Amino acid sequence: MLNTARMLLSKQNFKILQNIEDKEVRIAIAKGIARINYLKSLEGWNLDERKEYINKVFEEVIEMLETFNKAIELEYKKIEKLQRLRYGVAVKAFELGAGKLQVIKAKVEARS
Repeated sequence: MLNTARMLLSKQNFKILQNIEDKEVRIAIAKGIARINYLKSLEGWNLDERKEYINKVFEEVIEMLETFNKAIELEYKKIEKLQRLRYGVAVKAFELGAGKLQVIKAKVEARS
């Protein structure tokens, strides 16, 4: 699959593919390239047409993945913040008392 990707992608795009850290994502992209190459060849597209199409789609896929990565990072930050709040509640719970804990619990549930 990577050989197919190497053949069809521009040098720059293939380098981007190689530099993707997540192996599963890298393999999924290579599978997608191989599949669309096969399908377009069945439709009678010549090699240059397939290369051009695949490189355009690849660039869009990379942009989409970057958007997903940013969203994932934001969610991780939210999770980290909630964990810090949880740790703080665990430490301060006995000092605050049951009434204050109910207020905090309600705020956390409202965020969910």
